[in-house]
Amino acid sequence: MSGGAYDDFVTTPAPSAAAPAPQAADPNPYADFVPPLSPAARAAAESAAKGPATWADRGQAFEGGVLKGAAYLAALPTDLGANVVNLGKAGLGFGYHELTGNPIPAGLEVNDGPSPAGAAFSAMLDKSPITTTQPTRPDDTASRYLATIGSVVPGAIAGGGGALAPSVRAFAGAVPSVVAGQTVAEDKPFSSDTANNAASVLAQALTGYAAPAAAKLAIRGPSTASIEQNIGAFQQAGAQPSLGQAAGTRRMQFFESGLSKLPGSAGVMDKFAEQQAQQLRGGVDQTVAGLAPGGVSPEIAGSAINEGILGEGGFKDRFNARASELFNAVDDHIPGDSQVGVTNTLATLDKVAKPNPLAPATTGALINPKLASIRQAMLSDVDEDGTLPYGTLSDLRSRVGQMLSGSELTTDIPRAQTKQLYGALSDDMRQAAADAGPEATNAFNTAQQYYRAGMQRMDALANVLERNGGPERVYNAALSGTKDGATTLRTVLDSLQPEQQQVVAATVFKRLGQATAGNQNAAGDVFSPDTFLTNYNRMSPEAKSALFDRVPGLQDSAENLADVAENLRSGSKVFRNTSGTAAAEAQTHTLRDVLVGSLMGEGGHSLLGPQGLALAAAPVAANVLARGVTSPTAVNWAARPAFGSASQAASGLSIAPILNERQRQQALAAQLAQSLQGNQ
Repeated sequence: MSGGAYDDFVTTPAPSAAAPAPQAADPNPYADFVPPLSPAARAAAESAAKGPATWADRGQAFEGGVLKGAAYLAALPTDLGANVVNLGKAGLGFGYHELTGNPIPAGLEVNDGPSPAGAAFSAMLDKSPITTTQPTRPDDTASRYLATIGSVVPGAIAGGGGALAPSVRAFAGAVPSVVAGQTVAEDKPFSSDTANNAASVLAQALTGYAAPAAAKLAIRGPSTASIEQNIGAFQQAGAQPSLGQAAGTRRMQFFESGLSKLPGSAGVMDKFAEQQAQQLRGGVDQTVAGLAPGGVSPEIAGSAINEGILGEGGFKDRFNARASELFNAVDDHIPGDSQVGVTNTLATLDKVAKPNPLAPATTGALINPKLASIRQAMLSDVDEDGTLPYGTLSDLRSRVGQMLSGSELTTDIPRAQTKQLYGALSDDMRQAAADAGPEATNAFNTAQQYYRAGMQRMDALANVLERNGGPERVYNAALSGTKDGATTLRTVLDSLQPEQQQVVAATVFKRLGQATAGNQNAAGDVFSPDTFLTNYNRMSPEAKSALFDRVPGLQDSAENLADVAENLRSGSKVFRNTSGTAAAEAQTHTLRDVLVGSLMGEGGHSLLGPQGLALAAAPVAANVLARGVTSPTAVNWAARPAFGSASQAASGLSIAPILNERQRQQALAAQLAQSLQGNQ
């Protein structure tokens, strides 16, 4: 047959009888044949023959992991789109098969692999002459770990927004999870690569997602609102909270309270408490410095009160100036030379400055000489009708008014009699205004109402200013009665200028937290949150409002500091000098047993050696835990959401490149094993 499948087949003639007998055939004619290795298998074989891996090899392994992670990250949008398309295809294909019973059409077949674009991009980099995403030493355990860790870097940079510090934190937070996954992959707990890969991914997910979420829920509960509020309160006060103070949960409070009594951790907790008190004092000092740059003390505050009321341009001067202005408006409606009656004034002077005719010498000795002199002068000045020029009457009333607006020590006339004289002069002026018409009457009433209100304030201020003992007594008098109200304090502060109000408010704010004498140091500057809370709660709401509301932001600072002090008092109670009660001892023993038990096996057999070694390790463990609960990093970590952190994102983004590289290595190993098996 020609043109058939066997056209090239050539038959061999049968040997003739004369020909020699053929030799026995070799049982394995291909014994010396070595099948060619694939490039990948050859590279693996050559790598294994190089000897121990160097740090340069391991550095390139880390670089390869970084590049592989970057390749998959760059391809993420495309892979996401491909997976969406695959999901749609799967749904349509399944529906088509169920409805028609026919095989799924080729156009609805789903592409293999969850990251087709990332795998393709990574393969392109594998062939790049510049560098490679493949570790040069897949036979080296350290290289495999470093390649896995390197794959986290691109995702950490993306999760950290490109900034150095957040990226480093995201990387550090993601490394434990990928190391856990790689450890499972190295251990190979299952017989199949598929199961081992799934276990590795599960270990990475549990370590990176489930474990942190469970820890945060155990520390603070499901919501972040409370811990964020507590952290914000401490930071506003200038301090950093511990984990228990931030979380505010009973379990963390119990835990920290126990640590404060254990060997190994008590010193850490005490030091943190001292630093926290210094931080709170620093926050108070900063607030006070902004309000009173010249410093604060009862002496300074008392001097500010005196100056604000009696000093040049103080309340007394302002009051007199305004009163004079209002009464001058009355004078505009009444001619100064018009004669007005002074009946009320003369009657009052007769009452307080005229001797009794039955005992003129005795009663005369009791009369104030200045009042007697005023009476005699007025009797000389009035005409036969008992009248004076309006201008003279107005000037006399102004002079008596100025005497009243001073303190008791600035005049030699008793205050009560001076008030009577001023009232009589005012009655005579009111009558003169009424005679002059309604406009004069309205002006007089306005001036008189202002003066009367001012005099009531001056009477109240006299109880504060007329104090022996200096400015300190003035300060204390201003704060008298603040447990029940704020009448005196409000009157004083309303009479001061804003900068003087700030000095008084800053002084009170500073002294609220001054530790008691038994808890003070030599410098006398120890701040006690507990003392602050006690003194703050002793002030009435009216006093707090009168004192702090007039200074922008000070009321918020005081309330916030009170909240922080309440947290310290009623929360963990770590930073209070509690006595060694039975409850404290039980608490200490419980926590100690937990720590020792974690280092011991069942029946008292230590996991680390003899029982004594475990007991010796307990203080070390307590020290580490104390440093953890007082670490700002741990506190801020606990306040973040349970899911969605930058570390979790970095860990999740690394799964595809890690799994791809692991599958490539497994395929490479299988291919090499098959090739080597063929050599046997």
